[in-house]
Parts: sequence; structure tokens; C-alpha cells
Amino acid sequence: MIIVISIDRDFSNYDFLKKCISSIKQNYDVKEFRAITNNLLQQFNKKNSNIITLYNIDWNDLSCGTVKQNNYGKQYNADAPQIAAQTVIDGASHFATIGKGDYFINKLAKEDLEEVIIDIENLDSKKIYKF
Repeated sequence: MIIVISIDRDFSNYDFLKKCISSIKQNYDVKEFRAITNNLLQQFNKKNSNIITLYNIDWNDLSCGTVKQNNYGKQYNADAPQIAAQTVIDGASHFATIGKGDYFINKLAKEDLEEVIIDIENLDSKKIYKF
């Protein structure tokens, strides 16, 4: 099965992330992990042989989506996060939410994919965000 990891950008507990992915690998027949790139997942990938396929949000692709202008006058693709989320979930069979999850992945995945349940109570970590 191909599992999409939905993780919000404020999530910062590396050890908890590691336990979640380990738990998923132990309880499911995982063929591939996918996610939208963030710093924590990049750090995890460096230490774990790139086991997660990471997809970037392409803000500069002005050929599709809604083009807007930022405060500095630069144009960007306002639909880029949703396009990236759709690319990540295409062909996947399941998704797992870590922390609050990514807004667009949660929205799109709940329509099309089966959710993987992570047994948080058995992961030994109550604090999943660092403040």
C-alpha cells in the first residue's frame, strides 16, 4: 500500500514522528510513503535512507491555478498547495495524519483514501509539539 503522511508545518517532535512511522511500518504492508516536503520530514529522510517520497509545492508554476501577487509584487500560484496535495494522493491507497495534518491532504484524502490509525497511546510521547 502507498501511504500519504499528512503532517502540519507546526509539528516539531522528531521522536514522535519517528515512532509514528515505525508503528505504521510494523502494522501495515507499506510499499511507499509520500508527503509534502517540510523541514522535519527532510530531517527524517536524511537519517532514514529517504524512505519518504517528498513532493515540493511549486509556487512559481504560473501556467495553472490562480495567479496572485504577493506584497513585494511577485506573482505566485495561489493554488500550489492544493495541486501538490493532489499530486501526493494520486495513486495512493491510505493516509496517516500526524499532528493536525496538512489542510489540503486531509481534505482531499478523506474523500478518496482510507485512513491509517496510529495507536498514539502506545507511542510513549504525550507532548507532540514543542513550544
